[in-house]
Amino acid sequence: MVAALQIASKDADHDLREIFGSHGQIVSCVVERRAYANRHALLRFDQVACAEKAAAEMNGSKLRGSRLTVEIVGGAPGGAAAAARRPGAPY
Repeated sequence: MVAALQIASKDADHDLREIFGSHGQIVSCVVERRAYANRHALLRFDQVACAEKAAAEMNGSKLRGSRLTVEIVGGAPGGAAAAARRPGAPY
């Protein structure tokens, strides 16, 4: 699972699906809705490699003027290696 932090966009769900979707199929995208500017989102990809690539390439990128912090969080029991051995397991 990928966490995108410091999201200022009010249209974050659509924006995140659009820009992160180029790295792989997004199974789910949940944006924490806050009354103030900064939000965070959790994106689950269908493959571990896609999540890792998205985190590596998107960290430090900008979304509507806000610099994103993007990192791998959570994951499957046993870590990324265990998830990679289970074909089709989302990450």
